[in-house]
Amino acid sequence: MYSELLSEESLTPTALFNLGVQLFGSGAFAEAAESFRRLTELQPSSRDAWFNYANSLFAAQAWEPLAAAGSRLVELDPLGENAQLVTARAQLEIGDRPAAIASLDRADLAPVHVDGLQMQRSGAATTVFGRVTGNVAEAGTLVELRFSFYGDAGEPIGVDTLTVSAPAAEESESFEVRFRMAAAAYRYELLQ
Repeated sequence: MYSELLSEESLTPTALFNLGVQLFGSGAFAEAAESFRRLTELQPSSRDAWFNYANSLFAAQAWEPLAAAGSRLVELDPLGENAQLVTARAQLEIGDRPAAIASLDRADLAPVHVDGLQMQRSGAATTVFGRVTGNVAEAGTLVELRFSFYGDAGEPIGVDTLTVSAPAAEESESFEVRFRMAAAAYRYELLQ
């Protein structure tokens, strides 16, 4: 049934996301990857679309497409340790050892790691929840992140900046970013 749904060309981003989640949960990793790949075409700046696409490719052990998808994911989730690690694994599997080492170095040298990201829409607002975990930045160092938000058609609708204090190495603190509009997707970047 899900495969039949996947063949429909007119699926909305929400339908593609939900279909991908269902396919992944049932162990149909290649089909889940296809659903999330199509979602990345509709929402090319969606961190969550690329994250789920990369995880589906990882589960399917589809290393070549994962190496490319992982590189894009890292652009949208630059402090995501898991993003760097799955990308490094794919790069290693396809024989690109220098790229794999560079990915591992970026993970090791990140001032903090950001994980547990979840976006929640509520009425006319959007909230992104997550955790920041200390890495190489000294505890208390201010880290500034810019979150960019996108509408249903992938168009930019605004930005919000979050400043957090780096926790001690291996310690985590929760954060949330509240955006004043309903967004369909987001990404973030580290500001220097």
